Amino acid sequence: MIPLKPIPWQSDAWTRALADAITDPRELLRRLELDAHDVDFEPEFPLRVPHSFVERMRIRDRFDPLLRQVLPLATERDSNPGYSLDPLEEASATLAPGVIKK
Repeated sequence: MIPLKPIPWQSDAWTRALADAITDPRELLRRLELDAHDVDFEPEFPLRVPHSFVERMRIRDRFDPLLRQVLPLATERDSNPGYSLDPLEEASATLAPGVIKK
């Protein structure tokens, strides 16, 4: 077996940042001093926000662009008229997962 040798210039800080990231929407709201209006506490995709990213967000601003990228909202589960899971109508051309013949 080949032993793992760390590359001297390569940092593992990003792995520690992800391991220590905020995963609970309630904790994110508490850190930003926001109420829970319209927040999805059981999102389809898990929340994982590094503290360094949260530190760039504005306190008490629920419309902060960085917050809007990560905060799961209940309205995201709403159906919209005209929305399609196959907007390019490629389902009939799919030969196998990830393979489309046109």
